[in-house]
Amino acid sequence: MDAEEIVANVFEKIKEDHQIQNGCDREDRAIFFLAHQIKGRPQVVQDHAARLFFDNINSVYDDFDKTERNFKVELRQRMNQVKYAPGEMMSEVMESASHEPNSLEWPEYDSDILMLLRVCRTLQGCNKQFYLSGKDAGIAMGSKSSTGSAWMLQLCEDGILKLLKKGAYKRASTYSLLIGTRVQSTEHRVKNPDYTE
Repeated sequence: MDAEEIVANVFEKIKEDHQIQNGCDREDRAIFFLAHQIKGRPQVVQDHAARLFFDNINSVYDDFDKTERNFKVELRQRMNQVKYAPGEMMSEVMESASHEPNSLEWPEYDSDILMLLRVCRTLQGCNKQFYLSGKDAGIAMGSKSSTGSAWMLQLCEDGILKLLKKGAYKRASTYSLLIGTRVQSTEHRVKNPDYTE
């Protein structure tokens, strides 16, 4: 993705974000969106995208009043706060999930659905909930976002997941994995016959 596409995506997200539209931390959130999109990209792309953003931000809303110097300082601060470049977190989660066994509690779904469940378990970890978008669910399954969203809904209907909060404005939904939260392989069950879930 080149700098022009990055900035176009950022401006589209700014227009859709209800907190920016309502005037809540508009400048900070806009700069954070940009920081997230350019994190991990070549320096020349980062610099070009930052220049395009600053030169054209007034086309999105006309009360952006930061000086170029202040904008660059804040952008650098926001980039330091971004833990993952786009796609990095999902790649890391999928790598971890791919080495884990399926839960014995899960039905015999197809392998792509079981991979999605392992991703859900990895995201939840020791917490009571996790966040996942339809797009990333689709990536976990090696499919498109609509398929990922449909299967997240199906897993909720099957009682394996619980939807805690539906995402809006292209944000991830909040779920809780109810069944198979612990890694438990068949081999472990055989070696530990007294083990009960």
